Amino acid sequence: MDTRTLDGVLHVRDRVAAVLVELDRGVAHRLLQGAELTGATRERWERGRAELALLWRLFDAYGHAASRAEAARGDPAALAALLGGDSVELVRPEAAAGEAGLLGAEPERYTFDAAVRRMSAAYDTGAAAVAAIDAAWAELLPRVERLEAALAEADAAAGRTGPAPGRDALAAGIAEAAAAVRTDPLGVGAGTARLDRLDADAARLLEAVRAAERARTGFPARRAGLAVEVAEADAAAEAARRSRDRTGARIAGPAPAAPPDTAALHGRLADLDRLHRDRRWTELAAAADAVQRDARAVADAARRCERADAELLARRAELRGRLDAYRTKAVRLGLAEDPGAARLLRTAHGLLWSAPCDLAAAEAALADYRRAVADAARRCERADAELLARRAELRGRLDAYRTKAVRLGLAEDPGAARLLRTAHGLLWSAPCDLAAAEAALADYRRAVAAASERPAAPAARGTRGRGGTPR
Repeated sequence: MDTRTLDGVLHVRDRVAAVLVELDRGVAHRLLQGAELTGATRERWERGRAELALLWRLFDAYGHAASRAEAARGDPAALAALLGGDSVELVRPEAAAGEAGLLGAEPERYTFDAAVRRMSAAYDTGAAAVAAIDAAWAELLPRVERLEAALAEADAAAGRTGPAPGRDALAAGIAEAAAAVRTDPLGVGAGTARLDRLDADAARLLEAVRAAERARTGFPARRAGLAVEVAEADAAAEAARRSRDRTGARIAGPAPAAPPDTAALHGRLADLDRLHRDRRWTELAAAADAVQRDARAVADAARRCERADAELLARRAELRGRLDAYRTKAVRLGLAEDPGAARLLRTAHGLLWSAPCDLAAAEAALADYRRAVADAARRCERADAELLARRAELRGRLDAYRTKAVRLGLAEDPGAARLLRTAHGLLWSAPCDLAAAEAALADYRRAVAAASERPAAPAARGTRGRGGTPR
């Protein structure tokens, strides 16, 4: 704001007046004027209120100075002195209260510009305090009101269902929290764990009250539903017991957990009838929930037992299938007559087809047989590799002998050609008869060797000149 001109000074005065009027009209500011505050909120508001009080006093001094400047409009020199000098005189609080002594305290003096800056700083501090406290109230008061409404609902239902457990402790907690929120919202807002706990307690209390109301008005239908759930638990437990009997006859060793007993559930159904006759609605609701929860837990436990028994039988079936697969592989590898493998097979088969079956022992025996088959498979793989290597070696030797035969002029020899065809056909046929191929290769090798041992053909007749050149 430009306070170097009279119009600027007057504009600032009017602008600040409007802001202060709006601040005074604010709901939060009016509430703070008469509120009994404590803790962090009280400290924050005392600082803010002191700044707002300074703002009002300084604004009043600013207004007086502006009025003097406005009165000097026709005197340029006097107006310039007012606009450029320390024209705003702020009376000190002790002087205003008559405590400044005989001569009084000197007032604080500001230029118009300095007064505006100081008013702005005071407004920022005071308005920030009002806004912070108002925001905390806006966040926390609705939570308190919801808690109080929940308590009122529980109290209204108490005439029909009886007092809910925990009501008095919750009421005390809500009263304490409400007082804290209304007097120190900034302190409460710094940590809302207490309100969070009260919300959870109120939700539990309301649920208990509503459950008691449902028990009062709808117990017959609830009782019938619980009877069905207990019957389902009975059926699941009976199925688990039958499964346990079947599995125990087939599988040896420690069994999984025994199926649960459902006898107690029937007695608890009778207890519900007694609570209903005695009109103890809150206890009835809690007991009915517990019966439902436990009936479902019993049914789930029984089904888990049945599944565990089925898994044991499935494990045995899996081991039997693996044994059949290993036996098929052993036959393919030629182990059917191997005494050691046959003994391991008989051991594993006897354990898996005995009743009851010792799964741990059967699994160990199956592992022994699997290792024997795997060892045989590795031996077969090595033997196969050696046979292939032998065939490749014989093929290489045949190629070498053929190259030598061509060099010796045996390419057109009928006997050598026949031997070559025989050896080549055996070595490149599938399956290859290595023994016959090796014998045929030996015949061809001997033919080539015999050709290499025969003397060379005589040279052409004629007289040769010096240097061996025919004449």
